[in-house]
Amino acid sequence: MLQEAYIVTKLCGKRTGESYKLRREETGAKMKRRGVFFVAAALFLVLLAYVVPYAVLSGVDAWYGSFLFWAAFGLAAILLNAAITSSWRD
Repeated sequence: MLQEAYIVTKLCGKRTGESYKLRREETGAKMKRRGVFFVAAALFLVLLAYVVPYAVLSGVDAWYGSFLFWAAFGLAAILLNAAITSSWRD
């Protein structure tokens, strides 16, 4: 069952005085599914960090093979962290 929580935030407008905005936050099943997805994605990245260098790239002698993997891995980790923290609020 999806539960919804409503949060009232204060908005300051020019010459209109104080106004308030009602913002909906979803909790429950949707948030749980999102959390499970992010945990699974993070575990997949950690698994890739061990498997790819020691199994897939073990026979590659050129430095740019490893560099390309770690550059892509770093970008994926940054994007995952940005997606996880994008919904955080004060």
